[in-house]
Amino acid sequence: MSKTLSARDAIKAEIEHFTKGRDHYQVQLDKLVKALAALDGIDGASPKFQSDQRTTKTRVTQDVKAPGKKVGTLKIPSTGGDFWIKLITDQPQSAPDILKAAIAQLGLTSTKDLKSKLSARMTNALGHLIKSKQIQDSGERRDRRFFK
Repeated sequence: MSKTLSARDAIKAEIEHFTKGRDHYQVQLDKLVKALAALDGIDGASPKFQSDQRTTKTRVTQDVKAPGKKVGTLKIPSTGGDFWIKLITDQPQSAPDILKAAIAQLGLTSTKDLKSKLSARMTNALGHLIKSKQIQDSGERRDRRFFK
């Protein structure tokens, strides 16, 4: 019985410790959100982060990343199947040219995040297409060209 009481006391102490920590970080987060809002107000832009004004102990802010969850991730349409092979022509093309064609094919506006994600997908897809001998390549590194 003393083991369960000891375990119960330890769990209660942990809960109290985490609650204090959460409250501390909530205060820090509120300060940062207010500072960001003030800076956005100076620039004339609307604030990106807005604190949730609930008064309960479980206050949460918008756009705050929870552990293990991605916030504000870019949703890109599927590029599987024969998407990449359709972009490759008989004429040798560089990887950046293929990437531009992919962005145009998807009808999306070119952003740094979009280019980064599509580039990773493209690199993987081109590697598989070359290994399966569906396409060919010539050159090395930046001079590398892909063609059918």
